[in-house]
Amino acid sequence: MPRFSGTATENKPQRKPTSVLMLEFGFNDLALEQESEFVEATFKSLGYNVERFQIGYQIYPFKIYTNGFNPILDDIRGIVEGYVNRIVPVEETKNKSNKQQTVKETSKNERRRFAESRARREKIDGILDALKNQSDLTQVLKTYGPEYDDFIRYLQEYLKQPVNRRAETWLKSKIEAFLEHMMSNINEDRRYIIYYYGHGDILYPRNPRLGERVQVTPTLSIFSHNPPESKEEETQWDAYYQHIKESRYEHLIQPTNSKCSECTVYEENFLNFHALYQNPVITVRWEKIYKPIVDALTNILVILDCCNAGLAASTMNKMIQYGAISEYRKELIGACGWGNKTQDLMSEAMISCLNKHLGDEACMSISSTTLVTEMDNWLATKLRSKSKKNPAQAVYCLIQRVLHNPNRSTVNILPMKPKTEDLLDQNHKYKKDELMKPGTGSTKH
Repeated sequence: MPRFSGTATENKPQRKPTSVLMLEFGFNDLALEQESEFVEATFKSLGYNVERFQIGYQIYPFKIYTNGFNPILDDIRGIVEGYVNRIVPVEETKNKSNKQQTVKETSKNERRRFAESRARREKIDGILDALKNQSDLTQVLKTYGPEYDDFIRYLQEYLKQPVNRRAETWLKSKIEAFLEHMMSNINEDRRYIIYYYGHGDILYPRNPRLGERVQVTPTLSIFSHNPPESKEEETQWDAYYQHIKESRYEHLIQPTNSKCSECTVYEENFLNFHALYQNPVITVRWEKIYKPIVDALTNILVILDCCNAGLAASTMNKMIQYGAISEYRKELIGACGWGNKTQDLMSEAMISCLNKHLGDEACMSISSTTLVTEMDNWLATKLRSKSKKNPAQAVYCLIQRVLHNPNRSTVNILPMKPKTEDLLDQNHKYKKDELMKPGTGSTKH
């Protein structure tokens, strides 16, 4: 059993609580899915609490994918929560003469809203229960009669919103909920990791009227998938897709057809990817979702395994005044800087380095800076590899620093010994006492 996931003994302290939020797009990208599962398994072996959030499901909660994806019940519940909580709370008046009356009315309205909210939740729970056995939400709603017309109208209004805005809203809300839930029992030793594995690109702001780039610092954007780069390429893909589709149709009407032997894994993957590219590209601007991370009252490490990852640090530093005192530290590890592409090796390097320290009895802690150094050493060995050329160098960025507190010089990835800060304080006090002794230190005569 890994030492950090076992029970604590007298010589082996118990691991401090650490939580990881893994962000990904919920589309059928087999390579990304396998990599995410591998990273998730490693985080769990380290004793982390892991929660995965798939953005794509929130964008198309009612679309049934031909490649086997169905809506996730909990994600649809999120839309239901938004519908139920849509009631506007009663605002208290500033008129002091009516203060007592206003409080009574507010209390009465709160009880009424609570009763209405509970009634609506009971109705919506019926929908969610029905969805467990049916895949089409629209058909389920229709079977419940006219009392759900208001809910259907709400869904229609929701779906009219721009796709990218919905994605940003869902992701920002998820990050806020994750941090709020995990920090309910706040502990200054608690650590949080927000990890994203997927596609990243540079977003250049444009003038909405002229369509020209404006003189504003570009920002990082994460997106669901790469579409065909040209109309000609898209036409070629569609033609090949039709060819495979017709070939498979022949297999159905003639099971003994010799063409069955030509079915390959590549064709299977192409069909899945073609179904993926029929969906519009979902783009999430990093500048729209990073604020909850910076404002969080805890230490956070952001890990971005995507192209142009280092640009996220520049975006986040905009809202932080240089030199400002903070009690909590925010750091970022990126697969590369801006203007660079990854070679799908960053997560593998990170996992390899973490696993190496997992079995090291002498290692009680590893900081994020040490992790990046070891990752780059690991990546340097891949320069000799023929399959991967010039792997990008992992980057470390300090987003928010902690001043006047040397004990929080970095966010630790692996567990620290208990009372490490106490030992540092005692060591500092010992050195100070030594300097105060007569005959020590430099004296000007």
